[in-house]
Amino acid sequence: MNVSSFVYFDKANFNVYSYEFVSLLQNIGAEIDVLFKQICGYPGDRNKNMNNYKGDILSSYPGIKEEKVNVSYFDIQFQPFEELEKAMKWWKSYNMIKHDRLDNISEANLENVLSALAALFLLERHLLSIFIDDNTYVLLKQSSIFKI
Repeated sequence: MNVSSFVYFDKANFNVYSYEFVSLLQNIGAEIDVLFKQICGYPGDRNKNMNNYKGDILSSYPGIKEEKVNVSYFDIQFQPFEELEKAMKWWKSYNMIKHDRLDNISEANLENVLSALAALFLLERHLLSIFIDDNTYVLLKQSSIFKI
């Protein structure tokens, strides 16, 4: 993600939106949807949604709502699943873009893209933990954007 070359990662820029952010939010959201289905145990079922995912994610990862992700080199922190039981802002924005991006382009902003990307980062870490142990995990290349 080379967005920081054009929009500085700062809370003052969280409402900046663009067509590039539309594309990023759609791609990140679609990947999160796939991971939710995989983690919850229904990868082939197209009729599942956040209402189905919530309970399964919380039972598999009860502490996920408290997990925080820091943006490297910037004083920004996200807790992307804090509102998992309600309506997560970034997920709602992803769906608004998915269903009507022309009227909802302002939802494709820096804050929602970074929040969704932080959520994807956490989900991928959890999915990896199923397949590899902690000793192997430390050998993997670390994220250049996020840190726990």
